[in-house]
Amino acid sequence: MEKEEIMELSHEPKPGYEKAYYVVIAIGIIYLAISIITGKVEHTDYEKNNHTKTESHKEH
Repeated sequence: MEKEEIMELSHEPKPGYEKAYYVVIAIGIIYLAISIITGKVEHTDYEKNNHTKTESHKEH
């Protein structure tokens, strides 16, 4: 029984993309950390309206 060779697709990385990847990830982590530390996460109008309707519904 002959084993077939495994074909591997590869390519050379383009310069600059790796650095950009790490910059974007770092910005995301910093934003997440600031949001968690300050506890001030902006909510959309839909979330604000939906939240108030839920609270008023519980009171009745």
